[in-house]
Amino acid sequence: MKEEGNLAFGAFSPGAGGGTVIISPGGTRTSTGDVILLNLGYTYSSAMFYIGANPGSVVSLMITSPVTLIRGGGGSLTLNLGGTQPASPFVTTLPWPQQTTLLVGGTLTIGPIGSNPAGQYNGTFSVTCIQE
Repeated sequence: MKEEGNLAFGAFSPGAGGGTVIISPGGTRTSTGDVILLNLGYTYSSAMFYIGANPGSVVSLMITSPVTLIRGGGGSLTLNLGGTQPASPFVTTLPWPQQTTLLVGGTLTIGPIGSNPAGQYNGTFSVTCIQE
């Protein structure tokens, strides 16, 4: 499996009550609660991986979740990964050496603006493919 693109939530502003920013596996961005989505040119996208397997292989995914994202200088957010395209488990259909594109979405939980200062938050997660 090869990583091709990062999961990114773009720019947003939390309100007094906080909420969530959701990226679907297809790359659609929505929010809940007091979170306002901003269009300031910052990218938002689902994570993208390429999986190489023989046609007819059954692929199941194990994804680490939740993940804590940290901001240098203080602040943290919780990321719950979920939703993949194709949904796990799936059967590969492409002949070798072509690769299946796997998209992974997630939900970022944001507290009130005082708890989560503006800035870039970073973290890592693992996706394990089990091929049968």
